[in-house]
This record gives sequence, C-alpha cells and structure tokens, in this order.
Amino acid sequence: MKFGTSKSRKYIPAQLGNNMLTTLPAFNALTGSDSTSLFASHTKKYCWNVFKEHQNLLKLLGKGDLCEKAVRDTEEFICRVSKCNAANSVDRARFILFGRAHPLETLPPTCDTLSFHIKRKHYQPSSWQQAGMQFPCCPLLRQGDGD
Repeated sequence: MKFGTSKSRKYIPAQLGNNMLTTLPAFNALTGSDSTSLFASHTKKYCWNVFKEHQNLLKLLGKGDLCEKAVRDTEEFICRVSKCNAANSVDRARFILFGRAHPLETLPPTCDTLSFHIKRKHYQPSSWQQAGMQFPCCPLLRQGDGD
C-alpha cells in the first residue's frame, strides 16, 4: 500500500484476504481519501492496524442501501480506532476518553455528527465501485434524517 504525499511516499507491504478486499473501499473512504475527510489524530497506518482486526465491521459500508446495522458497525469501528474498546457508541467513547483527559480535538465525533459523516462515507465507496457503469445506482440513505 502506498501512503504519503508526492514528495514523501511510504510503502507498506500488505497481504489481503477476500474479506479485506471487499471492505477496502469502505476503509479508504472512512479513514480519509481525496474526497472524504479523516478523523483527527488518527493516521491511516494506525487505522490499518485496527482494520486488520475489525474489518468485518465495515462489510456493509458502501454496499446497497445504508441500513441501521451498517451505521452501528461503523460506529463501533470508530470506537476501536479511538482506542475505546469498552464502548459501542461514539457518545460513550467520548465520555470515557474525556474522563481520561484526552484533548477535545482527539475525541471521536458526536453521534449526530457521525450520522452525516457515515452517510458521506457510505456513498463514496458505492460510487467508486460503480465508476465504470453508464448508469450507476445511487444508494438510498435512511429517510427522515433531515436530508
């Protein structure tokens, strides 16, 4: 895998299984790409190490319509990236990490902010996977969320 900027490139050897290959676009969108933002203070390399253990949490992101399970699993993955394995929700993770005196800018986003973030991250890998299609099918995002 290639990381870095045009002036400072780094290559990390990676062996990918079939499950990893199918979730790689979701991982790339979630952890930051040219068109999506990344989470503060979490490098792609660190997120990759979490992804190797918890790739199953991203198996629904970017595939089909966005369902509640995909949102919950993605939220749990973000808790793992935030080094808060005791929490399954980002609001709980924020509470725990704040209690450990983490700087505010390193806390995961709130649940409300994360819902919009996940929608963007769900849409991006879906569009990447359909880039060669003449008439791509846009995924449906959950109705009633103010969009």
